[in-house]
Amino acid sequence: MSSRRLLPRLFALRAQRWPEWLDNVALGMVRGAFELVTRGLHVAIYAAVPALVSPLPADAASTWLLALLGYDFLFYWAHRVHHRSGLLWATHAVHHQATKMDVTVGLRAALTNSAAHLPFFLPLALLGVPTTVYAGVAIAHLLAMTWLHLETRRSFGWLERIINTP
Repeated sequence: MSSRRLLPRLFALRAQRWPEWLDNVALGMVRGAFELVTRGLHVAIYAAVPALVSPLPADAASTWLLALLGYDFLFYWAHRVHHRSGLLWATHAVHHQATKMDVTVGLRAALTNSAAHLPFFLPLALLGVPTTVYAGVAIAHLLAMTWLHLETRRSFGWLERIINTP
């Protein structure tokens, strides 16, 4: 799909959707400020976890690929547990109250949502994924989450078996 056709679909808003879109953006701004602190704590705690094996090289493509696939896998399970646990669902449910999926729905989450995800990612530290790689992958994955919240009917084939897709 060309960017000329994709961008209007990402930001297409009907008049009745403006209030929800503005809510999503406002929640995202507040959450974004809170996430600066939370993500900083994530990295600090992550860095304090001793690796069970010798640290992987931060400059190796294989380390980044392992970290990206591992992060995505662990994110899937964190998200699934948020749907199954009453307490975690209480922090996550606001995300699912949107009436239509668009690029702003990823911004719609409780302040505590990010903090509740941290324990799920600590296995990467135990596997020796360096803190810098973890931080880079976390940022890339956070940006990719906008993709997951698009209403798309496109099939991603075999890729759907190994990573989160819409």
